[in-house]
Amino acid sequence: ARTTDRLVLPTDLYDRLVAFGQTVAPEECCGIGIGPTGEIAEFHPLVNVHHEPVTRYEASAADQLRLYLRADERGWDTTFVFHTHPATEPYPSVTDVALAAWPDAVYAILGLANEQPLLRAYRIIDEVITELPFTAG
Repeated sequence: ARTTDRLVLPTDLYDRLVAFGQTVAPEECCGIGIGPTGEIAEFHPLVNVHHEPVTRYEASAADQLRLYLRADERGWDTTFVFHTHPATEPYPSVTDVALAAWPDAVYAILGLANEQPLLRAYRIIDEVITELPFTAG
């Protein structure tokens, strides 16, 4: 999987993201991808520990630390931040923008409000949202 000026996911990873989101709905789910700059070498689904999981997501501090250390050991970065919007469109909310901490990461949101799941990808830098082309396959 590559993340530069676009998001390209292998079909199997895309299918995993959709299945993960559909399984957890109506709650939001989340996960982090790590790898060399511009790549998703590993995707890690995380448990949503937020006290309002239907409308918000939060990964546990322990899970995040574990992944940061794993990435750091390999000289990698956080390259992909994923979550779902089970009941709304896949566009970053005000909260999503405020919490966007990795300017080099691609933020992917899977919308499940319609019959067909819809994944959209963004860069969020200094509260500016830029949509990126997305392809699976």
